[in-house]
Amino acid sequence: MYIQDVILPEDLVTVLTHREIANQEIETFKKQRAAQDERIEMEQAKGTADMQSDLARSKVGVAIKKNNADARVAEATGEAAYIRETGTAKGAEVEAIGLARAKGFQAQVDALGPNATALVNVIAALSEGRAKFVPDILVTGGSGSGALDGLAATAMRFLNGGGSGKAAQPAPAAPTESAAPSASAALPAMPISPTAPEKPPQPAK
Repeated sequence: MYIQDVILPEDLVTVLTHREIANQEIETFKKQRAAQDERIEMEQAKGTADMQSDLARSKVGVAIKKNNADARVAEATGEAAYIRETGTAKGAEVEAIGLARAKGFQAQVDALGPNATALVNVIAALSEGRAKFVPDILVTGGSGSGALDGLAATAMRFLNGGGSGKAAQPAPAAPTESAAPSASAALPAMPISPTAPEKPPQPAK
């Protein structure tokens, strides 16, 4: 007796048939899912391939912008360092010049005295301003210091005149109350009648 000669109940055959169909459908769905996954990967690969040129341009643009930003940062850093060093150098120069002038003034004060030092510096400032400060007429005194006194007077005149080189003008006097009219102005003019000419004296007899 062979197996094909065995006759199974119809219900069992139906159950086994449905089970086999379900198993076949499961395998079919797995295959379909795998096929869809492969299709998704293929579409992604295709899109990536199509965008490769744009992606390459974008990467190059990012690199260029990064390089430009780095260059600007380096330039700003160098400019800041230059300004800082230049300011430090100028400050040191101003300080050195100020100290040198202060030492020079102190040396002049020690050698000439404060008044003569002030006069010398005033005359130097006037000469730099192209102002006339030498007196046209120099009057010397008996003490021998007339030249120094004349220069000092001229310098003071220049300073009082606002640096114009002219002597300071006195302020105008305040107006006073009008004086009473004089007698000659108050009295009306009187007509003068003509007088007869005087006769010459007669000689004595």
